[in-house]
Amino acid sequence: METAATLEVLRLNGRGGRQARLPKLIDFSIDYLATARGDSVTRIDCEVLREGRRMANVRVSAWQHSSQRPVASARMHFVLEPLA
Repeated sequence: METAATLEVLRLNGRGGRQARLPKLIDFSIDYLATARGDSVTRIDCEVLREGRRMANVRVSAWQHSSQRPVASARMHFVLEPLA
């Protein structure tokens, strides 16, 4: 979930003529909602809730059979640093 959120922030933060910035995780909170089965594919949905000049907030949901029944959800905060 952390990797998916980092990649989503990277994918979105260089758009609109803005300089791309490297996201560094500073806070991570996860809620396990159900048992994830090892014989089923797990899918992840990421949503950047807010991206400011220095911070980005991301919500991630992991699900297997239905996106309406997630097996885990997470909230992450990233600090955005310029690429050197």
